[in-house]
Amino acid sequence: MGSDLTENNCDFGGNQFEDKFKLAFENAPIGMCLLDINGYYVIVNNSFSRMTGYSRDELTQKTYADITHPEDLPKNKKWFSDILEGKKDHYKLQKRYVHKDGSIIWAEVLARLIRDDNDHPQYFDIHVTDISLIKELDDLIRFQAMALSQVHDAVVAVDNDNHIIYWNKGAEELYGVKFQDALGEDLNEVNEYRWIHPEDEKDAQKSLEKKGTWRGENKHRTREGKELIVESTLSVLKNEKDHKIGVLSVVRDITQRKLMERELKKSEENYRSLVEMARTGVIFMDLTGKMEYINPHFAQLLGFKLKKLRGTNFFDFLDSSQQQKAINYLKNVKDGFRGSVELGFTPKNKKPTWTLISFNMVNDAHGEQVGYIGIVMDINSRKGVERSLMEAVQERDEILQFYINNLHGVIKQVFTKDLKDSNHLKTQLT
Repeated sequence: MGSDLTENNCDFGGNQFEDKFKLAFENAPIGMCLLDINGYYVIVNNSFSRMTGYSRDELTQKTYADITHPEDLPKNKKWFSDILEGKKDHYKLQKRYVHKDGSIIWAEVLARLIRDDNDHPQYFDIHVTDISLIKELDDLIRFQAMALSQVHDAVVAVDNDNHIIYWNKGAEELYGVKFQDALGEDLNEVNEYRWIHPEDEKDAQKSLEKKGTWRGENKHRTREGKELIVESTLSVLKNEKDHKIGVLSVVRDITQRKLMERELKKSEENYRSLVEMARTGVIFMDLTGKMEYINPHFAQLLGFKLKKLRGTNFFDFLDSSQQQKAINYLKNVKDGFRGSVELGFTPKNKKPTWTLISFNMVNDAHGEQVGYIGIVMDINSRKGVERSLMEAVQERDEILQFYINNLHGVIKQVFTKDLKDSNHLKTQLT
């Protein structure tokens, strides 16, 4: 068990120099203490007391082992023994203390052995610096470095002279250049870049100067001649004095995406051409009936120009009876019905236009119903044939009725005459 020699009964001497030493010891910004050769704290200063959370009285009842992290204790004991055995005259190590509240304090410890005039070990002079914040920052830097190394995108940093100072695994895979080969090289020697649009370079420089960041697309060419289309995010790197020290780039290869977009655009253009040139009407409208898209053929059916119809409502071109018919049909479509309906539109020339329409629901990415897409067929000719057939049938029925009515009279006359002739013959015979 140790004793606190800084109390009134401690023997620091009485001269002015020793008083100054005591004042410096008490107010030192780092932890300072003396350990006896059994490992007990004999003297501790205020900084060490605050660092560990124990009072000075509590600490003089403990050994260094009592407040050392269990995982660091074997190493600490070995160094302690090595000094006592004369194998070392001091040791310096980083270790963990366990605070009174159970938290962990990282510290850098410098220990020297104090001997008496006969060279016998007396005390260990211990200086303890709290490096918890440094450790946290170091761990954070290590974590960030590990995270950046595992990012699939290429992460590249250059200094103000465009020399590479960071090159992650993503960059190695994208450009085919190892970290050790890229480090220190001029970035332009590792890959060649070109701007997609001439004005992009000026825009990027302005954005970096004003905002400290830029994002856009450009083309890269690797040492092997491979052409890449990339999406780059550039950020200005600054030091603690807010001075620019370089640029950090996060580069994503979008070559395949761009090729797919190009093919998709071409495909969309082909499909659009098919729809635009179709001899059937095509409509896309929202759930309220507002027509977001119509093709030229449907506009022709209604007798309007395309620009006049965009944004109009589907139901505005139906009379009340046809509107109700359309509403009932669309309700069934929302419920999953697959089928068609005949609807008569009232176009610009007021002459009814008969169509056969088939609608399907359109869903968004979340599966929500957002509108209808419909195919419209002109059945005016068919309706004309049907009317002609109905008129012909009606005319046939009228003629047939006429003949039936006249034939009935003739039959009646014949029957009446035959009946008279038969009665006359019967009278003569009798």
